[in-house]
Amino acid sequence: MEIKWNNPFKSTIDHAYQLGFRCAYRLAISYWFFSNKTTEGAQVIVYMEENILLVRSSYRSQFTFPGGYIEKGETPIETAKRELFEETGIVANENQLIFKEKLTHFNRKRKNINSIFEFRPTIQPMIRIDNREIIEANFYNSQSIEHIALCDTAKTILNRPL
Repeated sequence: MEIKWNNPFKSTIDHAYQLGFRCAYRLAISYWFFSNKTTEGAQVIVYMEENILLVRSSYRSQFTFPGGYIEKGETPIETAKRELFEETGIVANENQLIFKEKLTHFNRKRKNINSIFEFRPTIQPMIRIDNREIIEANFYNSQSIEHIALCDTAKTILNRPL
């Protein structure tokens, strides 16, 4: 079963934000390429029964788990909690976020370290996206995940044998 929430109404302001995110992302890619900077982030795998929440940003074509980069002075669990709320409107307490692992990927000469957390809400969460940075957020079952483009972290985790 696939549960979808997608805002069909896009305003001119939303489009302007999306363009800004795409430009900023391309600048960041150039910076990361030349700086060889290691980046650290946190992502949250949200399970609702047998479904997994994936999001798609306005500046990337692949789906991923809610998450983002760790801000100065922030812990990985604080980042996970903040990004989950910012990207989906889902509120999780730190004691509900279970640390699973650290994954390292190399992307365009850049080392990217992600702290992966798991969240299993007891009731169906209400998803709210801003339609600016995040343009789609859906719960997918294992059959539907096979047919969508995934980022490296999501591929690594979801392609593992159970």
